[in-house]
Amino acid sequence: MRRDSVTAKFFAWGLIFVFALLGCRAAVKPTPEQEPAGIHYNITQEARLMKVVIYEGEKGYWWVDVSLKNVTDKQQAFRVSAKVDDWAPIASFTGGSKRSALAPQKEGIVKLKTLSKKLPKILTIEIIPYP
Repeated sequence: MRRDSVTAKFFAWGLIFVFALLGCRAAVKPTPEQEPAGIHYNITQEARLMKVVIYEGEKGYWWVDVSLKNVTDKQQAFRVSAKVDDWAPIASFTGGSKRSALAPQKEGIVKLKTLSKKLPKILTIEIIPYP
């Protein structure tokens, strides 16, 4: 057996092992004109959705990390909810349980743990201002 084929096989199995160990992560940078299949958005004009990350966490539950930006000239808190497949929506606020407002033109990340134990086929993201 040639040394090159052994190295290639070792490298391929190493990549497979790393992906299996770390879990699957998918990042989507949405554009309002083009929604990826199965992903729907309902976003207020005061916020801009920067990035959505879907990944499998501990104990097999899937997480959704939503990165958003406050595009207004005043501080504003937002409620972010994610609904996957047929499960009930999961919601949280910028700043977590403290419900802290984002400064003007600043970004924040809201982490949501879904109840799904398999990769979601349908994802709905909603961002609305919190009074």
